[in-house]
Amino acid sequence: RIYRSPEDHRFLMLTVTDPELLARTGGIVQGMSGSPILQDGKLVGAVTHVLLSDATRGYGIGIREMLDAFFEPDYFATLKTEDEAYADYPDSRQLAYIRRLAEGVSEHAAELDGYIEKYAKNWEFSRISRVAAAILRIAMYEILYQPEVPYKVAANEAVELAKTYEGRDIAGFVNGILAAFIENEHHE
Repeated sequence: RIYRSPEDHRFLMLTVTDPELLARTGGIVQGMSGSPILQDGKLVGAVTHVLLSDATRGYGIGIREMLDAFFEPDYFATLKTEDEAYADYPDSRQLAYIRRLAEGVSEHAAELDGYIEKYAKNWEFSRISRVAAAILRIAMYEILYQPEVPYKVAANEAVELAKTYEGRDIAGFVNGILAAFIENEHHE
């Protein structure tokens, strides 16, 4: 459960209610900072702190605020040394697209994960790396909900991202899932 602070809309108060997570960890544990916060199958933010007095409760930051912080120009400039993708600050059109994409993928996360499970033949969703799953979600979202992005471009970009960040084997896996997805779900 997520509760927005009435006095500060940037932070979320959260309570862990997932019985499996509570049984395995007892609540929020050290190392969970940055972990995604899901509510009703949607990404709504990330964990920032746990309450020392109650490990089932903590604080988080909302997805919009995460994007604001990430694209704050001074912070973004510090990322140039990490990856060439951060070499140039996005222009206003690119920032708007990134926000639309992040919010859209979050809004449709359960649906997109369902498609991944459906087309990842002989694979449990839990075996798919977070990076590969994120790449698949983005491509599927673009194919379904961003008509200005040609479906072939979305699929090709996904495969190239997978090659760069996951390797050729996973890129082939991503390509196979997207090919089946496009064949069965994309309607021009």
